[in-house]
Amino acid sequence: MHDPSLAGGGDKMVNGHYNLNGLLSELHNDNWTLLHSSGRKPLARYKHAIAVAQEKLFVIGGSCNGRYFSDLQVFDLRSLTWSVLNPGIEIENLGFEHSSSKVAFPAISGHSLVEWENKLLVVAGHSKEKTDSVIVWSVDLKTLVFSILKTQGKIPVARGGQSVTIVGSKLIMFGGEGRNRQLLNDLHILDLITMTWDEVETKNAPPSPRFDHTATEHAGRYLFIFGGSTQSSCFCDLHVLDLQNMEWSQPDVQGVAVTPRGGHAGAAVGDMWYLVGGGNTISGATETIVLNMSKLVWSVATVVPSQDPLASEGLSLSAMSIDGESLLIAFGGYNGKYSNEELKAVASQLEAERSRCFKLEIQISDIQKRLDSVGSLERELEILRQQRSQVEQNTAGVQGQSSGGLLRWMTG
Repeated sequence: MHDPSLAGGGDKMVNGHYNLNGLLSELHNDNWTLLHSSGRKPLARYKHAIAVAQEKLFVIGGSCNGRYFSDLQVFDLRSLTWSVLNPGIEIENLGFEHSSSKVAFPAISGHSLVEWENKLLVVAGHSKEKTDSVIVWSVDLKTLVFSILKTQGKIPVARGGQSVTIVGSKLIMFGGEGRNRQLLNDLHILDLITMTWDEVETKNAPPSPRFDHTATEHAGRYLFIFGGSTQSSCFCDLHVLDLQNMEWSQPDVQGVAVTPRGGHAGAAVGDMWYLVGGGNTISGATETIVLNMSKLVWSVATVVPSQDPLASEGLSLSAMSIDGESLLIAFGGYNGKYSNEELKAVASQLEAERSRCFKLEIQISDIQKRLDSVGSLERELEILRQQRSQVEQNTAGVQGQSSGGLLRWMTG
C-alpha cells in the first residue's frame, strides 16, 4: 500500500501578512507545516476541543497545569489570524438564579465539539462545576450566543474523554471517564431533531471501558473506535459498530503494526482516517497513521521527532476543505510541555495518488487471480493428461474414440 504524503514547506507572506493561498502555492509533500499566524495566540493547552466551520477553526476550553479554560478562540483559515470571541449567554431556561452577569460558560476540559446546522455543540467534559449528567452547550454561529440545549430521555451520566460522532441527525457518544474516575463503555445516541437521549443496547462484545479514544463514521453506516486509555494502560484495538443492526465487531486489519495510544486525535478525509499523536506508558506516538476504512489497512503517513508538538497527548485534529484542497490542521497538546502551535497538512494531493495506487492494486489483484486461475487450469490439465495416459495404457484399442478426441481438443 502506498504511504501517504503530508504537505509541508515554508509559509509565504502576502502584502506583509501570512496568507493561506500564498502558503498553498509553495507546499511540498512528506512534512507537516508549522503555521506562522498573526494575532494573539491562545494560551498553550491540551484536552481542548476544535471544530471547523465557515472557514474558521474554533477552539474551546482545555487545561494547562490544572487550570481549566472557558475561552472561545477563532483562527481564520484564510488570513491565518487569531481572535477571541466573547459570546453572550442565553440564560432563559438555564436553571440559574444568578443575574446574567454571573452566568458564564464553564471552564472545561476533556469535552467534545461538533458542528450541527450552523451551531457548535459542546458535549460533556470535566468541569469544576460538578454535574450529575451530560450537558450539551450550543454556540449559535449567527448570533454568537451560548445556550444549554434542553435534552430529555435517558440522559447519560457526566463524563470526560468520551468520543462524539455525528451520523446524519444523530449524535453518538461512546465511553469516557466518569466524575469518580470510573471507566465507561456505554453507547448513547442523541436525536438532534427531538433532543432525546437513548442508551442503546448492542450485540456482541463492545470495546472495553476506556477514555481518550477516537471515533469516526464511515459510509453513514459504521462507527469506528480506535485506541484509548485506562488509568494504567493504553489500547491499539479497532472496533466497528454496524449502526443498522447495532452489532460490534473487531475486524482483522492489515498493514503496519500500530502502537497502543490514548489522547490521540483523528480526522477522516474520504475513506482515510488520519490519527495523530497520543501516547502510552512508554512514550508519545511520533507517527501519523492512516486507516483505509474500506480496505481495513493501516499505513504510516509520516514520522516526527519525539519532542515535536505532534507527538503530544490531548491535541486536536480537524479536516477541512478550502478551494478544493483537503487540509488537516492540528492544534495544542502536551508532550512534556504544553503547546499552542498550529500545524497543517495537505491531504488532497495524497488522495489522488492513493486513488491511482488503489486502482493499480485492483488491477494487480485481478491479474493475480487470472494467473492463479491459469495455474489451476494447468493442474487440472496435468491430471487429465495422467488420466488419459492411464486410459491409453488400459484401453489401447479405443484411442480413436470420442473421449480421446475430446481430451486431445482440450489439451490442444
